[in-house]
Amino acid sequence: MKKYICLAFSLIIFTCAYGNKTFSPDLNLVQTYEAADQSYKAEHSNPYMAVFRKDGKTLIYLASKHRYNETNAFADYVFKRYKPQVAVIEIEITGRQFNPYDDEMWEGNHTAVLSAKNKIPVVRADLSLDGKWEKISKSTDKYSYLDFQAFWIIMGMMSPSSPGRSTAVNEVKYNNRCNVNFGPCITADQLNDWTKKNFGVKFDDMDFSDKKYKDITWPVTSPNYITNQIAIVEDKQRDLFMLENITAALNKYKTVFAVFGEGHYVDQRQALENMLGKPEYIWEVPFEVKEEVLVPQ
Repeated sequence: MKKYICLAFSLIIFTCAYGNKTFSPDLNLVQTYEAADQSYKAEHSNPYMAVFRKDGKTLIYLASKHRYNETNAFADYVFKRYKPQVAVIEIEITGRQFNPYDDEMWEGNHTAVLSAKNKIPVVRADLSLDGKWEKISKSTDKYSYLDFQAFWIIMGMMSPSSPGRSTAVNEVKYNNRCNVNFGPCITADQLNDWTKKNFGVKFDDMDFSDKKYKDITWPVTSPNYITNQIAIVEDKQRDLFMLENITAALNKYKTVFAVFGEGHYVDQRQALENMLGKPEYIWEVPFEVKEEVLVPQ
């Protein structure tokens, strides 16, 4: 009898120690894309998947290539093979809505459609525009709300659908998502003065399709424009928020599917490995066609 009591007590101790373990990332390990070691992927390019397993939990992290069908093929494979219980995706916590008829089917929307079909929840795990400024302003006093507005207007100009040229009056009037609770909205004159100060050219005279501007909103140190500096800070805050959401999902669900741009995986990889151990990588989606001849020729 004593033996069975001891066994039961041991199982209770084991359950308490391991059954309800919560994960907690070391956020100090989040890196910038430039600084992060990327030797793990050798000659491979995105999209690819990292599958982490620890303490009965599974995280499938899809390092995506935005708006490419091959990324969606990976998402299809995840739902078929792993049957996730929740999907954590790169979409603002407020803003865009999901559309089951979206022809482009970017991977966030595609994953949401798959989640709806499989009756699992979707977690929006990216900061809204206001959320980005709130996080940035708390992390540093180096940039003003005017800086942030100018940065986001220029981000819009770097979009593939942008013509590359516009006027400050037009952008301030139609494309500046200003929140007066944070400060005054930037004026056309201020935008022209801001780009003159930081790029040597008034906004009205800038051609953003020029190759010399192609990296000005990337989170990199070269070129080292103020827009690059803001992008690095913004990217860090987004990574932290994404990682916190992934961790919260792991602490609630057994199998978690995370879908983010490959750059975010590179930034977060060291923190994820510290928390979950080394992952298994899947570089290609298995593709097989079962053929049958019904009428011989």
